Amino acid sequence: MTNGTPQGAPSPDWYLDPSTPGQLRFWDGAVWTDHTKPVPTPTAPGMPAPMVAQPDYSQPAQTAQYVVPPTPRKLANRAAGFGMLGVLLAAIGIVVTIFAGSTPLTVALILGGAIVFVICLVFCIVFTIQRR
Repeated sequence: MTNGTPQGAPSPDWYLDPSTPGQLRFWDGAVWTDHTKPVPTPTAPGMPAPMVAQPDYSQPAQTAQYVVPPTPRKLANRAAGFGMLGVLLAAIGIVVTIFAGSTPLTVALILGGAIVFVICLVFCIVFTIQRR
C-alpha cells in the first residue's frame, strides 16, 4: 500500500500542536495542516482527558529515491542496438527484393531501415562524444 507517506512517518490524524499547547493540529501524513481545534475537555467530573496520539519521531522517515538518468555510455549502447535493428530491417527488405521483386513494402523496409540506422549512428556519435 503506497500512499505517498514516507515509511515510519505518523499516520494522518489529530495530534497535539507542537507550536501551541492545549490545541490539536491535523497531520496529513506528510505535513502539518492549518486545521486546528482545542484539546477536548473531559465530559464528566473526575474523568481524565481523552488520550491524544503523539507522532512517533523515533524512526527516521524513509528518504525519497530518485531515478538516475542513464549515462551517455548506456545511451550510446541503446542507440547502437536500435541501429542494428535498422540494419536488420534494411537487410530483410533487400533479401525480399531479391526473391520477390521490388514492391512498395520492400522499398519501405530498405528506406526505413537505412533511416533508422543513420539516426542511431548519429546518436551513437553524439553520446560517445558526450562521454569524453
